[in-house]
Amino acid sequence: MESPPFKGGVGEVKLTPLIPLYKGDKLKNMTIPLIAFLYLYLLFVFIWSVFSLIALYHMMKYGQINFTTFITTFAYIAGAIIILSFSYEYLSRIDWNVGLTILQGGAGLFGVDKF
Repeated sequence: MESPPFKGGVGEVKLTPLIPLYKGDKLKNMTIPLIAFLYLYLLFVFIWSVFSLIALYHMMKYGQINFTTFITTFAYIAGAIIILSFSYEYLSRIDWNVGLTILQGGAGLFGVDKF
């Protein structure tokens, strides 16, 4: 025996699944803009910069002032500058207006529906 649809005050409520449950359903294109990944990367760099500044401040304030501390601090800053410059050189060549298509219109969840 089938249960009747729920009738609220305004009209019927139809529940539709978020993931297609049978072969007849088609998934639409799912496109993520590449700029979203750039924003995530910039958020990571910002958080990393804050923690780096805190670490450098503690090293200068509470560490011993000697040649080893100076060399360690210089190596850390130089390495960070080199990594950030390579990152900038690579990321500046990317067209950030392009989208990344994850699901194609004719493809199912785990591959092509029809052969």
